[in-house]
Amino acid sequence: MPLNSVPATVNMPALEYERLFAAQNAFVDIGFWGGAVPGNKEDLRPPHDDGVFGFKCFLLHSGVDEFPHLEADEMEEALEEIKTFDSLLIVHAEDSRTIAKAPQPNGNVYDTFLK
Repeated sequence: MPLNSVPATVNMPALEYERLFAAQNAFVDIGFWGGAVPGNKEDLRPPHDDGVFGFKCFLLHSGVDEFPHLEADEMEEALEEIKTFDSLLIVHAEDSRTIAKAPQPNGNVYDTFLK
């Protein structure tokens, strides 16, 4: 996944860097996903042409500062770009407003979390 590496895999130099380390350390056949982040719309096609499976984005904080989330309109722009070369976009589509309003779990008991 593109956010599980430093630098995040959001352009060709980062993809090449990730592949360099994978080639030295991977013992199975692997593939890569690119990332859609603010400002990298023009960086999406080259990794696709170089074989990434598709792209991933978040609509709220990813948990990784190096992989910022897209606003809804930025996701639409990324989708329009990705559509031009028939690739995939997987989306963590959690809504920050809904999450902020949701009741917070109290404690670490699973039944309490479900309630």
